[in-house]
Amino acid sequence: MIRLIGASMIIFACAACGSHMSSGLKKRCEYLDAYAASLESLKAHICFSDFPLEKALRLAGEASAVSDAFSAAADAMKSLGIKKAWDTAVRGTSEAFCLTRADEDALAALGSRLGLTDVEDQKRNIDGVLASLAPLRKQARSQYETNGRLYRSGAVLCGILAAVLLI
Repeated sequence: MIRLIGASMIIFACAACGSHMSSGLKKRCEYLDAYAASLESLKAHICFSDFPLEKALRLAGEASAVSDAFSAAADAMKSLGIKKAWDTAVRGTSEAFCLTRADEDALAALGSRLGLTDVEDQKRNIDGVLASLAPLRKQARSQYETNGRLYRSGAVLCGILAAVLLI
């Protein structure tokens, strides 16, 4: 009886590890999509509204999964400057959002050009960041579709194998 309980605990623990790894890939997809949607919103606020950049950042991140990053950038903008504030916000939340270094770099590139030029140039800068995010979003989606299933099922099978070997 104790062996069966131990075996089921091993299987459950392995399944939980695989599920956790798979959820990290899913989170990355969701947060990259949320960043893209928020950047589109930021572009609309910059192009069609007369809001200061701080308010545009807050509005763009509102009701989004990445609102923490946009709010942190807006809060730190006056004390750090927009480049440092944006970079700190993106890199500070990337671990929680399961972003890779390439994702961080693509998003952080916006900070060096944000708020420095006219509206048309801002629009081009945001479009450039969105264009650099597009292949990363596609890569994240394909990684989740292939590796997510592999992590979940492979972890369960490894747990079953370990349990059988121990019994």
